[in-house]
Amino acid sequence: MAVVTVKALACELPAETGVPLSRWSAPDLAAEAVARGVVESISASTVRRWLAGDALKPWQHRSWIYPRDPDFAAKAARALDLYAGFFDGEPLGENEFVVCADEKTSIQARCRCHPTLPPDKARMMRVEHEYERRGALQYLAAYDVHHARVIGRLEPKTGIKPFTAGRPGHVLTVQAHAILAIDFAHVDTVFLRRLYVLVVIEHDRRHVYLVGITAHPPEPGSPSRPATYSWTSATRPAGFGF
Repeated sequence: MAVVTVKALACELPAETGVPLSRWSAPDLAAEAVARGVVESISASTVRRWLAGDALKPWQHRSWIYPRDPDFAAKAARALDLYAGFFDGEPLGENEFVVCADEKTSIQARCRCHPTLPPDKARMMRVEHEYERRGALQYLAAYDVHHARVIGRLEPKTGIKPFTAGRPGHVLTVQAHAILAIDFAHVDTVFLRRLYVLVVIEHDRRHVYLVGITAHPPEPGSPSRPATYSWTSATRPAGFGF
């Protein structure tokens, strides 16, 4: 009886029982079962074993999304062809590259006040607890898809100028006439709504375009996935949208 009751409790939303949780965990379920008098005592590992042995697991969930753009397959095929080494049905040449660029912002730069002491006889390695803050750094990286090379460096600021300076920028500057970078990100509004924004960066002209905003993203997976397209002056796409 206790097993059935715990499984039934796992299928309930915590908010329905007045518990300030969004989802149950094994320790929370064990504590709730004891509080309700289902069992006198029970461990979290026992609860976890009971739930794992059930064929149906309605307390688990998996998020999913599907593309709503009727032209999604054609648009995705163009990106996939580039990663496969083709553009407009023709293989890429030796001097043509597919570069995927992105940035990791606000990396905390911290320095220990004292040097770390190596391990010694009957003594573990000692690391100073206190540290000094030295601002935030930005990691800029460019991935050469077909050569499996990552070129990256740290910069104090983000933007077009930091990205196009130095070695990673050299790759982008040389290939700028053939690169269109797309970033798909989410924005939380003051009205507690999540919107998804598609931004296109045209590197050769240093232009940033806001392509569209939607509450229903057409592309599955992470909304922060960067993508890279290649073009020539004769085949420059007229526009994007979703």
